[in-house]
Amino acid sequence: SIKIFISKDMLNVIYEDNGIGFSIEEKINEKQGMGLKNIENRIHSLEGNVVFNSRQNPGMKAVISIPHKEIAMYETN
Repeated sequence: SIKIFISKDMLNVIYEDNGIGFSIEEKINEKQGMGLKNIENRIHSLEGNVVFNSRQNPGMKAVISIPHKEIAMYETN
């Protein structure tokens, strides 16, 4: 499941699955593929934060928070 919501000035995304799970440390330190480290770096570049939680069998959860400022919409004619 993916839940997206705005709380105060933060954009929050919660991702959860019921997969087989994995070791967070191993995946973050992997040298191949896009990987969790790349996701973590991209979120940090937006001044955000991510917390990964995974265990064997119950699946994986990622909680992402990124500062959000409302963008004013201007109409031009």
